Amino acid sequence: MHDVIVLGAVVALAFAVETALGFGATVIAIALGSLVLPIAEVTGPFLCLNLALSGWIAFQGRRSIRWRVLLTRVFPLAVLGMPAGAAFGALVDPEILRRVFGATVVVLALLELIRLGQREPPRSSLLVTNAALIGGGVVHGAFATGGPAIVWALGRELGEDKAALRSTLAVVWLVLNAAFLVIWAFRGLVTDTTVLEAAPLGLALLAGTIVGEIVFRRIAPARFRAAVFVVLLVAGVVLIAT
Repeated sequence: MHDVIVLGAVVALAFAVETALGFGATVIAIALGSLVLPIAEVTGPFLCLNLALSGWIAFQGRRSIRWRVLLTRVFPLAVLGMPAGAAFGALVDPEILRRVFGATVVVLALLELIRLGQREPPRSSLLVTNAALIGGGVVHGAFATGGPAIVWALGRELGEDKAALRSTLAVVWLVLNAAFLVIWAFRGLVTDTTVLEAAPLGLALLAGTIVGEIVFRRIAPARFRAAVFVVLLVAGVVLIAT
């Protein structure tokens, strides 16, 4: 019973952060959820809940979604990098690759936080953000966790419009998580019971969504952007540590 309560609190916190910022639930689930149960046991139910949350955020913010950015850059560039990542991941120890990627995310997040502290931050470079999107595809192809690179790229470009960033990221997670669930279903890792296992955590999802919406509506754009890179910094540390 104690484990269920703690897990519910972790899920509520994770989804509160994702509702407020547009990402971060997976990072918190990995960092804190593994203290309660083996992460493999909660991944399927967690993804089902995350899929529901992403769908809600995307629907609610549908007028703010940057479809042109998604369809002409994010998805094409990420897909372009995935085959290279799959090939590279077969040659390099994935644990080493994960830690190198995590360290890169930490450095990039720190640089962005320093950049935000400047009086006149330099304008985002399209070349740099496109390179990060390709890099996200490479990392995703290697070990299915290229999200931080995509968040970093879109955070630089859309961070000043918190509604656009959140809803656009929601579409990314909706597509990626749906693809994961289909693949895992074929592999037998997700079954009919997975949805039943996710149901008890529905109240935690609802609580987290309500709290996250309140924070999202009240947080100032400048603080929102800073919060994005702070959570991204935490994501990098989790990648290094796990």
